Amino acid sequence: MKWSWPASHDTGSSSAAAKRSKKGIIYICNIPKDMTIARLREVLGKYGAVGRAYLQSHKLSDKSPHIIFAEGWVEFKSKPMGKHLVPLIAFRQISTHKKSRFYDSLWTMKCSSHFT
Repeated sequence: MKWSWPASHDTGSSSAAAKRSKKGIIYICNIPKDMTIARLREVLGKYGAVGRAYLQSHKLSDKSPHIIFAEGWVEFKSKPMGKHLVPLIAFRQISTHKKSRFYDSLWTMKCSSHFT
């Protein structure tokens, strides 16, 4: 008699892993001073559909009214978009408008191959 999995056995975990692996995750090494999650989504949303975004804050004193972010992760909904975006905009100006706060800032990012 040949052994097989019972009919009630859930094999959905492999499909969940497949869905997760189709996302393109980008690690941003340096976040400019006034950059927020909303602004980051707006700027990177021009290049493709942005999923989740996370920014890690610096350890500042509790008296400081401003939150300054150190690094972050952005998840694009398509893996190829994330991989092709990094060489396209890495080490380039965030904004080309002279009046923008981010005119003097550069993108420092890499495609996170550990997660993709």
